[in-house]
Amino acid sequence: MRQIIWTCVVMWLGGCDIPPEVKSQIACTTICTCFAGPVGVDECVTECIADGDLGQVPDDCFECIQEHANQCSTLESDCEALCEPPQPPPEDLPDGGM
Repeated sequence: MRQIIWTCVVMWLGGCDIPPEVKSQIACTTICTCFAGPVGVDECVTECIADGDLGQVPDDCFECIQEHANQCSTLESDCEALCEPPQPPPEDLPDGGM
């Protein structure tokens, strides 16, 4: 039921920017519903929100997570690449004056 409410909120907000704390709550609820099992969802969501990483995910990652709310078996494989944080560019190493 909670998932339906969050999905409706996301659809209602549509083109609006979703605040990071709301984005985190929605994404964590979806992920935990898929992977934590019915007993551990609330604790999982609390821990997930405390980690804080999902509030800053790119929009395409967030949308992928929401699109998979009812397709848990493919959520990780379909969304993982979209949700990985960008890798920092390698630092230029000095060449030792050569």
